[in-house]
Amino acid sequence: MPGERLTIGRSSFRSVLSGFRLVLCSFRPVLSGFRLVLCSFRLGLGSFRSVLSGRFAGPCGQFGP
Repeated sequence: MPGERLTIGRSSFRSVLSGFRLVLCSFRPVLSGFRLVLCSFRLGLGSFRSVLSGRFAGPCGQFGP
């Protein structure tokens, strides 16, 4: 009886481990995608700031009093 329980425990541990590996493998692309989104968001924020500052600096410099 203890031997059977041990093999059942080992098989369940292996299935849990394989499931964990599957989750990890599926989580890696999500993480890389999140990094890409964050990087593009930073880039967009920087360009938005530059456009905003350029818009404020341009007209004020050209048509200001």
